[in-house]
Amino acid sequence: IVWVSTGGQDGSADGIYGQLYAASGASVGGEFLINSTTAGNQNAPDVAMADDHRFIVTWHDWNATDGDGVGVFAQRYDATGNPLGAEQLVNTTTAADQGSPTIDITPDASQYVIAWDSSAGGPDFEIFFQRYDGSGAAQGGETRANLPGSGDLHYPRISLNDDDGSFLLAWKNVTDGVNQGRFFSPTGTPLSAQTLDVIGVNNVVSNAPVVAMVAGTRLAAATIINNGADDDAVLATWINALVFDGTAGNDVMRVSSATPQQITTTLGGADTNWPAIFGAVRINGLSGRDAITVSSLPPNAFDIAIDAGDGNDTVSGSSAGERISGGAGIDLISYADRSQTVSISTDGQANDGAVGENDDIDDTFERFVLGSGNDLVDLQTLDHSVTVFGGAGDDSIYGSRRRDTLLGGDGNDTLLGWFGADVIYGQAGNDKIWGQRGRDQIRGGMGDDRIKGDHNDDTIFAEAGDDRLYGDHGNDQVDGGDGRDAIIGDVGDDLLIGSTSNDRIFAQGGNDTLDGGAGSDRMDGGDGIDTCLNYDTGPTGDRDKLLSIELLP
Repeated sequence: IVWVSTGGQDGSADGIYGQLYAASGASVGGEFLINSTTAGNQNAPDVAMADDHRFIVTWHDWNATDGDGVGVFAQRYDATGNPLGAEQLVNTTTAADQGSPTIDITPDASQYVIAWDSSAGGPDFEIFFQRYDGSGAAQGGETRANLPGSGDLHYPRISLNDDDGSFLLAWKNVTDGVNQGRFFSPTGTPLSAQTLDVIGVNNVVSNAPVVAMVAGTRLAAATIINNGADDDAVLATWINALVFDGTAGNDVMRVSSATPQQITTTLGGADTNWPAIFGAVRINGLSGRDAITVSSLPPNAFDIAIDAGDGNDTVSGSSAGERISGGAGIDLISYADRSQTVSISTDGQANDGAVGENDDIDDTFERFVLGSGNDLVDLQTLDHSVTVFGGAGDDSIYGSRRRDTLLGGDGNDTLLGWFGADVIYGQAGNDKIWGQRGRDQIRGGMGDDRIKGDHNDDTIFAEAGDDRLYGDHGNDQVDGGDGRDAIIGDVGDDLLIGSTSNDRIFAQGGNDTLDGGAGSDRMDGGDGIDTCLNYDTGPTGDRDKLLSIELLP
């Protein structure tokens, strides 16, 4: 327990004292002074304790100890009440007043957050916070919690999620007479818009909110409200998580929001309406072949997680920033309706989806469908096969370490197979394609393509267009298709085929077979015992030019 002792007990006016107690309620040791700086007044203490009984006390100091006006300080302690280091200044901005601090800590003491109100931006107070790791080192800088121009804000209260360190910060808005709050990720990123929690009958909230998070899924916001005629009341609001479960069968699940005040869930054609303020949103497909669509969510919804569960599922996310898991089975995630750029990396970060969506797609998906933008998909860390449908736009798609199917769609795409015996089809557009390692099957499609098979025995068919084809290592089969193509075999015993146009074929190393087809072709066998088929070197024919050809059947 911590408290303010008045009357100069610490040697100068008010000071902060503490007392340890056992679980039985018996005191442990004597009371002890917390503030090292004793000049003037130290007030408004708050304390947070971890499961191992380490604890931290924060307070504000009235005597310009931080250089100007009121400042916020903190002191860390071990489980027996011994100080860990010296008291530290919390606020970085020292102009004007910073006070009324609040603190919470994770059960394992790996993270704690201190928040306070500040008049540095004057004339109104705003709410700021500072994150710390378990050693007391600041993480990032002090951060404003409220939206700009929110009014005169005081008396912050904070609660951390025991599971992941995300936190709820609430405060009293003196200007509007309401309690407001906002949720933040473990790194201090806002997860929700600023929301109103409880409003008094006369729009007067006389005390600061009291908040608590339970496993990150619900919020208790308690306030004392002045209803007039001396009949104050204590009200509490529990904001429960929306948990939307499917069945064991093949479900069609939809989540939408027609208004900021309501979320509608649809399962089996039946709609259910929910109020739109939640501690979290959980959508669980469970088993079966499920189709889960989140078309929209209101700004008050946050901490959104989709788990498709077992079965071969299809998930279409919204723009609300979901954590998305495919679960077991061959699962598909679709951004087909996006016209802006979509990025997917499965790197455990909230950086997937269109710009600003901040989805976090895990590594359990096997199929990916893109929209009409210039999309980027990087799956090189995955250790299972994937299929990617590029759609329209100039897409960049990088496959996994296994056998993949990559389809570029329309646009000038860049496709890289990486490891595995991949199937790659550029389709329309002037595409750049690399098979890399594995016995790849590559088709260019319409357009002037640049294709390289790279390692192993690859099969390349460029189709229409003036293409540049490079078999590289391995015994490759390279067919230019229609158009004026440049074909290079490189190392290995290659089969190199031109078309009806005027092609250039360079076999280079190995015992190669060259077939120029119709047209005036230039064919160079390079090193090795090379064979040329379908040639015409006569004065009236196609007038092919042959170099370093050993066999002419």
